[in-house]
Amino acid sequence: MRRRLGRRFLAPGREVVTLVGTLKLGAQQSTARITRSQQDDGESVTIGLNGGPATLTWSDKDGAKLAGSPATGETLALLERLALDSPDQFVLAQVRGASYHSVASSVRPLEAGGANNYTGPVWDVVRIGEPTNPTLTKPQGAWRLYYLNTKTGLIDKVLSQEQGETLVADLSGWVNQGGEQAPTRITWTRNKQVVMEFNLNNLGHGPKQ
Repeated sequence: MRRRLGRRFLAPGREVVTLVGTLKLGAQQSTARITRSQQDDGESVTIGLNGGPATLTWSDKDGAKLAGSPATGETLALLERLALDSPDQFVLAQVRGASYHSVASSVRPLEAGGANNYTGPVWDVVRIGEPTNPTLTKPQGAWRLYYLNTKTGLIDKVLSQEQGETLVADLSGWVNQGGEQAPTRITWTRNKQVVMEFNLNNLGHGPKQ
Protein backbone atom coordinates (compact mmCIF):
# COMPACT_ATOMS: atom_id res chain seq x y z
CA MET A 1 0.00 0.00 0.00
CA ARG A 2 2.83 2.42 0.82
CA ARG A 3 4.32 2.10 -2.65
CA ARG A 4 0.95 2.35 -4.35
CA LEU A 5 0.02 5.56 -2.52
CA GLY A 6 3.22 7.40 -3.42
CA ARG A 7 6.70 8.46 -2.42
CA ARG A 8 5.69 10.26 0.79
CA PHE A 9 6.21 7.14 2.89
CA LEU A 10 9.39 5.97 1.20
CA ALA A 11 11.78 8.91 0.92
CA PRO A 12 12.45 12.16 2.85
CA GLY A 13 11.16 15.49 1.61
CA ARG A 14 7.44 14.72 1.25
CA GLU A 15 6.40 13.94 4.82
CA VAL A 16 3.94 16.84 5.13
CA VAL A 17 0.68 16.67 3.14
CA THR A 18 -1.50 19.76 2.77
CA LEU A 19 -5.09 19.34 1.59
CA VAL A 20 -7.42 22.25 0.87
CA GLY A 21 -11.07 21.63 0.15
CA THR A 22 -14.70 22.03 1.10
CA LEU A 23 -15.94 20.45 4.32
CA LYS A 24 -19.66 19.90 4.88
CA LEU A 25 -20.88 18.90 8.33
CA GLY A 26 -24.65 18.76 8.48
CA ALA A 27 -25.95 22.10 7.20
CA GLN A 28 -22.61 23.85 7.74
CA GLN A 29 -20.07 24.29 4.95
CA SER A 30 -16.50 25.51 5.42
CA THR A 31 -13.24 25.80 3.56
CA ALA A 32 -10.79 23.49 5.31
CA ARG A 33 -7.01 23.42 5.25
CA ILE A 34 -5.76 20.07 6.54
CA THR A 35 -2.09 19.39 7.23
CA ARG A 36 -0.94 15.82 7.86
CA SER A 37 2.62 15.47 9.19
CA GLN A 38 4.47 12.18 9.53
CA GLN A 39 6.29 11.85 12.85
CA ASP A 40 8.75 9.25 14.13
CA ASP A 41 6.00 7.83 16.37
CA GLY A 42 2.97 8.29 14.08
CA GLU A 43 1.18 11.25 12.58
CA SER A 44 -0.20 14.64 13.59
CA VAL A 45 -3.08 16.44 11.88
CA THR A 46 -4.03 20.12 12.07
CA ILE A 47 -7.14 21.74 10.60
CA GLY A 48 -7.98 25.38 10.00
CA LEU A 49 -11.42 26.47 8.85
CA ASN A 50 -12.33 29.42 6.60
CA GLY A 51 -8.81 30.83 6.61
CA GLY A 52 -8.55 30.86 10.40
CA PRO A 53 -5.81 29.37 12.60
CA ALA A 54 -5.39 25.61 12.86
CA THR A 55 -7.14 25.24 16.22
CA LEU A 56 -8.38 21.71 15.46
CA THR A 57 -5.67 19.11 16.04
CA TRP A 58 -5.23 15.37 16.32
CA SER A 59 -2.21 13.25 17.21
CA ASP A 60 -1.53 9.69 18.30
CA LYS A 61 -0.58 10.73 21.83
CA ASP A 62 -3.00 13.59 22.52
CA GLY A 63 -6.02 12.56 20.48
CA ALA A 64 -8.51 15.16 19.22
CA LYS A 65 -8.25 18.70 20.56
CA LEU A 66 -9.88 22.08 20.04
CA ALA A 67 -7.63 25.03 20.91
CA GLY A 68 -5.53 22.77 23.12
CA SER A 69 -8.42 21.24 25.08
CA PRO A 70 -9.90 17.77 24.53
CA ALA A 71 -12.52 17.87 21.79
CA THR A 72 -16.04 16.62 22.42
CA GLY A 73 -19.28 16.01 20.52
CA GLU A 74 -19.34 16.82 16.81
CA THR A 75 -15.86 18.35 16.95
CA LEU A 76 -14.41 15.10 18.28
CA ALA A 77 -16.25 13.12 15.59
CA LEU A 78 -15.07 15.48 12.83
CA LEU A 79 -11.43 15.24 13.89
CA GLU A 80 -11.38 11.46 14.22
CA ARG A 81 -13.09 10.99 10.87
CA LEU A 82 -10.63 13.23 9.03
CA ALA A 83 -7.61 11.84 10.86
CA LEU A 84 -8.38 8.12 10.84
CA ASP A 85 -10.56 7.46 7.78
CA SER A 86 -7.65 8.09 5.43
CA PRO A 87 -5.15 6.17 3.31
CA ASP A 88 -2.28 7.77 5.24
CA GLN A 89 -3.55 6.33 8.51
CA PHE A 90 -3.85 2.90 6.93
CA VAL A 91 -0.07 3.03 6.49
CA LEU A 92 0.96 4.97 9.60
CA ALA A 93 -1.26 3.28 12.21
CA GLN A 94 1.38 0.57 12.53
CA VAL A 95 3.88 3.14 13.85
CA ARG A 96 1.77 3.71 16.97
CA GLY A 97 1.36 -0.03 17.51
CA ALA A 98 -2.00 -0.71 15.86
CA SER A 99 -2.74 -4.30 14.85
CA TYR A 100 -3.54 -5.40 11.29
CA HIS A 101 -5.69 -8.43 10.55
CA SER A 102 -6.98 -9.71 7.21
CA VAL A 103 -10.70 -10.28 7.74
CA ALA A 104 -11.84 -11.46 4.30
CA SER A 105 -10.78 -11.56 0.67
CA SER A 106 -12.67 -11.08 -2.61
CA VAL A 107 -15.72 -9.63 -0.85
CA ARG A 108 -18.71 -8.49 -2.93
CA PRO A 109 -21.60 -6.22 -1.94
CA LEU A 110 -24.45 -8.17 -0.37
CA GLU A 111 -26.80 -7.26 -3.20
CA ALA A 112 -24.46 -8.90 -5.74
CA GLY A 113 -24.95 -12.32 -4.19
CA GLY A 114 -23.35 -15.08 -6.22
CA ALA A 115 -24.28 -13.66 -9.62
CA ASN A 116 -21.89 -14.84 -12.32
CA ASN A 117 -22.36 -11.65 -14.32
CA TYR A 118 -21.30 -9.31 -11.49
CA THR A 119 -18.72 -6.76 -12.70
CA GLY A 120 -18.61 -4.31 -9.79
CA PRO A 121 -15.92 -3.81 -7.14
CA VAL A 122 -14.46 -6.66 -5.12
CA TRP A 123 -12.59 -6.00 -1.88
CA ASP A 124 -10.04 -7.41 0.50
CA VAL A 125 -11.00 -6.32 4.03
CA VAL A 126 -8.36 -5.44 6.63
CA ARG A 127 -9.16 -4.71 10.27
CA ILE A 128 -6.93 -2.23 12.08
CA GLY A 129 -7.27 -2.42 15.85
CA GLU A 130 -6.23 0.47 18.09
CA PRO A 131 -3.27 -0.23 20.42
CA THR A 132 -3.79 -0.78 24.13
CA ASN A 133 -0.88 1.50 25.05
CA PRO A 134 -2.08 3.55 28.07
CA THR A 135 0.04 6.55 27.04
CA LEU A 136 -2.08 7.05 23.88
CA THR A 137 -5.49 8.71 23.75
CA LYS A 138 -7.99 6.17 22.44
CA PRO A 139 -10.46 7.20 19.71
CA GLN A 140 -14.19 6.54 20.02
CA GLY A 141 -13.94 3.33 18.00
CA ALA A 142 -11.50 0.54 18.90
CA TRP A 143 -11.16 -0.64 15.30
CA ARG A 144 -11.69 0.21 11.64
CA LEU A 145 -12.37 -1.98 8.61
CA TYR A 146 -10.64 -0.87 5.44
CA TYR A 147 -12.03 -2.15 2.13
CA LEU A 148 -9.22 -2.43 -0.43
CA ASN A 149 -10.32 -2.64 -4.06
CA THR A 150 -8.70 -5.77 -5.54
CA LYS A 151 -8.46 -4.15 -8.97
CA THR A 152 -6.98 -0.77 -8.07
CA GLY A 153 -5.32 -1.68 -4.77
CA LEU A 154 -6.75 1.51 -3.27
CA ILE A 155 -9.17 2.02 -0.38
CA ASP A 156 -12.83 2.34 -1.39
CA LYS A 157 -14.37 2.63 2.07
CA VAL A 158 -13.74 2.52 5.81
CA LEU A 159 -16.17 1.23 8.44
CA SER A 160 -16.00 2.28 12.09
CA GLN A 161 -18.16 2.67 15.19
CA GLU A 162 -19.38 5.99 16.62
CA GLN A 163 -21.41 5.77 19.81
CA GLY A 164 -22.54 2.26 18.98
CA GLU A 165 -23.54 3.02 15.37
CA THR A 166 -21.76 2.03 12.17
CA LEU A 167 -20.20 4.87 10.21
CA VAL A 168 -19.19 4.36 6.58
CA ALA A 169 -16.61 6.57 4.87
CA ASP A 170 -16.63 6.23 1.07
CA LEU A 171 -13.41 7.33 -0.65
CA SER A 172 -13.71 8.14 -4.36
CA GLY A 173 -12.30 10.19 -7.22
CA TRP A 174 -8.73 9.03 -6.67
CA VAL A 175 -6.11 11.14 -8.47
CA ASN A 176 -2.38 10.91 -8.99
CA GLN A 177 -0.63 14.22 -8.44
CA GLY A 178 3.13 14.26 -8.72
CA GLY A 179 3.32 10.56 -8.01
CA GLU A 180 1.07 10.79 -4.94
CA GLN A 181 -2.36 9.14 -4.81
CA ALA A 182 -5.29 10.71 -2.92
CA PRO A 183 -9.09 10.56 -2.95
CA THR A 184 -10.77 13.80 -4.02
CA ARG A 185 -13.99 13.03 -2.18
CA ILE A 186 -14.82 11.36 1.13
CA THR A 187 -18.43 10.95 2.17
CA TRP A 188 -19.44 9.73 5.63
CA THR A 189 -22.84 8.09 6.10
CA ARG A 190 -24.73 6.70 9.07
CA ASN A 191 -27.85 4.61 8.43
CA LYS A 192 -27.43 5.60 4.75
CA GLN A 193 -27.74 9.29 5.65
CA VAL A 194 -24.85 11.63 4.77
CA VAL A 195 -23.43 13.22 7.94
CA MET A 196 -20.20 14.73 6.57
CA GLU A 197 -18.37 15.26 3.29
CA PHE A 198 -14.95 16.51 2.23
CA ASN A 199 -14.18 17.52 -1.36
CA LEU A 200 -10.52 18.10 -2.22
CA ASN A 201 -9.60 21.14 -4.31
CA ASN A 202 -5.83 21.30 -3.89
CA LEU A 203 -3.10 18.95 -2.72
CA GLY A 204 0.57 19.60 -1.90
CA HIS A 205 3.53 17.78 -0.34
CA GLY A 206 6.66 19.06 1.36
CA PRO A 207 9.38 18.25 3.90
CA LYS A 208 9.18 18.35 7.67
CA GLN A 209 10.30 21.65 9.16
